[in-house]
Amino acid sequence: MAAHMFQNLRILQFAFAEISVKIIPVLTTFVMAKYLPIYEFGRLALYVVTIELFFVAISNNASAVYRVQYFKKPSRMRAQLAQSAIQNSLLISLVIVAGLLISENTGIYLGLIVVALFRAITVVLLANFQCQRIASMYLWVNLAFVFIFVLSLWGFSVSGISILAWLKAMLVASLLQMLLAGVSSASRSVVHTKKVLPAVNKYMFLAGISFMPQAIGWWAKSGADRFQIEFLYGSSVLALYSLSYQFAALVILAANILNLAYVPDLNHSLKLKDRTKVRSVLQQNLILVGLISLIAIMAGWVILNNYYSEYETANIVFIEILASTTFFSASLLYINVYYFFLKQIKVAVVIAISALAQLLIAFLIGASTNIYVYSLAAIFVNILTFGYVYIDTRRLLNND
Repeated sequence: MAAHMFQNLRILQFAFAEISVKIIPVLTTFVMAKYLPIYEFGRLALYVVTIELFFVAISNNASAVYRVQYFKKPSRMRAQLAQSAIQNSLLISLVIVAGLLISENTGIYLGLIVVALFRAITVVLLANFQCQRIASMYLWVNLAFVFIFVLSLWGFSVSGISILAWLKAMLVASLLQMLLAGVSSASRSVVHTKKVLPAVNKYMFLAGISFMPQAIGWWAKSGADRFQIEFLYGSSVLALYSLSYQFAALVILAANILNLAYVPDLNHSLKLKDRTKVRSVLQQNLILVGLISLIAIMAGWVILNNYYSEYETANIVFIEILASTTFFSASLLYINVYYFFLKQIKVAVVIAISALAQLLIAFLIGASTNIYVYSLAAIFVNILTFGYVYIDTRRLLNND
């Protein structure tokens, strides 16, 4: 009984850490939208997804590779794997910086690259805490980022909220979080100063590349549309879209929390081939996602109309985005069945096709219309994606 309670506490600590570090950027975005001019907020939204893109490239999926190899490689190799991942991230960062210098397009992007690099190093170190099941350290390192970011943003915004204040706060919080994770990891011999074997560097780089199609697919699904909207309509319209998307981000976060809570039960039922229980678990969580989306729509409508009058034209886009996100979140629930049956390649293909189809259709119809019509493309594609995933996972369950 005590062991079971301790395991549940550990799961709660991991979950709370993930929730905290993801919800704070969403909440601070609402604050930034309230005080920044609409055009400036549109630029900020673009910088946020740019960091995500840099992170995908710089991290090279090292944390995912590390989590897989942690239990396969001998313990003496784990420090080599972690240090190799960090070295690869530094090298990739230098290549990106060199490209910016050649194109003479540096400015704020250098700061965004540094933030992405700090995050890339941190997630590798956090992956080690996950594998060792050191939930308390994982929690405190993430909470440290949250508190430092909030305090730094407040401190740098004394003379007024700005994009520069936000970037400085991100740099300070990311740096201190990385240092805290590094000091904690060093005490557990996760990182050291010995030379990494070339074969290990090569393996970590190539293994990370193998995850890249899936990583890019997820980024394209959740972030590439910002670049497209900026290109088609400009920063002011992007600001309307981005503020609306924050409510959708809360729905996606809720879906991820449900994943943390129900995946063990789902996998246990899949292992026992209890199809009735599997369908029941999926349907219950599908209903919960629908209810969360309805609550988000009602709350968002009140908030937008009472506190963001300058964004009043975002009301329609906001409902469209939430409708689209509801189907996307539903797909995330059923995709867990693919993972149980080791269908990771199918996940990558489905997400990539869905993202590309959404961007292509949105561009074709959005170029000659407006943001309201543009947003309908995401609803259409996400309905089709959910329909396919729903039918295909049922087929897998019936054939198992």
